[in-house]
Amino acid sequence: MIFDKKYRQKMRPYFCATHRLFVRKSLLFCLVLLLVSNCAVFNRNNTPLLVKVEENLIPEETLSKIAASPFYITVGILAGLIDMIIIHPAIRIPNAARDTVDALWTPSPETGYVTRMAFMPFTIILTPFFFTGDWLFRSMFDVNGNPDQSRSVSKEIPVIPDNIDIELVISQKNANEIHRWLQYKASDQDNETVRKIFDLFIEDYRLRQASFQLLSNSEQRFQKNEDFLISYLNRNRDLDYTLTYAFELRKSKAASAAMLKLVTTQKLTNEAANRYIDSIFKIKDPQHIQILLDKLRSK
Repeated sequence: MIFDKKYRQKMRPYFCATHRLFVRKSLLFCLVLLLVSNCAVFNRNNTPLLVKVEENLIPEETLSKIAASPFYITVGILAGLIDMIIIHPAIRIPNAARDTVDALWTPSPETGYVTRMAFMPFTIILTPFFFTGDWLFRSMFDVNGNPDQSRSVSKEIPVIPDNIDIELVISQKNANEIHRWLQYKASDQDNETVRKIFDLFIEDYRLRQASFQLLSNSEQRFQKNEDFLISYLNRNRDLDYTLTYAFELRKSKAASAAMLKLVTTQKLTNEAANRYIDSIFKIKDPQHIQILLDKLRSK
């Protein structure tokens, strides 16, 4: 027993060190496995040349496949290297550029013009570093910018009866059915009904956004509903952010004129006034900007 006790005491540091080493190696293995499983090379959409080799150069018959293996394996390796070194990094450039614009150059609706201008030097400095880091990460790992269709799960579209009485559903204030109708059934011919939903359920964020998308998600629809949407300025704080952003994207001169009128004739909160002034400058109508500047100088 004395020998066993002394032996255990002597060997305890060794066993502890061995246990720690085993745990570290296990964790490292799991980490490597996790990273490799998400590696970009395992997404077939990222290796188009290698896919072409598989589809066109590998024979179907076993004997022919064995005989031709030295050729298509060599070509496949070259194709895979070209995919990894040239093609996949190149097709990830637009994704990295979009991420950079979204993260650094797309202003939040709550951020004022002066604040954005103050941070502009930092944005310019950070842009190349952010773009490079995002591009390298997307080049190495299978990020959702290029989903592998073989892994994707099809989303079941709910079945909605063709003869649904949307007016009855609106009168019943069935928000879920109205939202489903807006998503899957509404068309250009339903513009008046969509307007009605937008007006009646303006406090319901989900229905408001869904109906707003249908009223403004194309140039033709926006022009048809431009005056209607302008009439909702300065009614709802959250809606105002959505409206002004859409007006800025479409460079709506009518909206710019309406916001100019609000700023110069109505008593607004500082937040609303700054938001409208910011939008007028973004829409860039010279006449409206000059009137606004003259009005601001006269105060």
